[in-house]
Amino acid sequence: MRRALRASVTAERVPPERSWLTGRRDAPEPSCPHCGRALESSRVAGRRTVWCPHCQT
Repeated sequence: MRRALRASVTAERVPPERSWLTGRRDAPEPSCPHCGRALESSRVAGRRTVWCPHCQT
């Protein structure tokens, strides 16, 4: 968590790292960086959120 926060603060945003969901969520067919399965998305509190239904139950 510290590494992720440090990278985000340094970049002044959530960086689009390929190993993070943020690096995959805007792809035409987004896939999980860990298992390769399709990501799902939805609006939560007015914002778009993305998750892997296999890895994030």
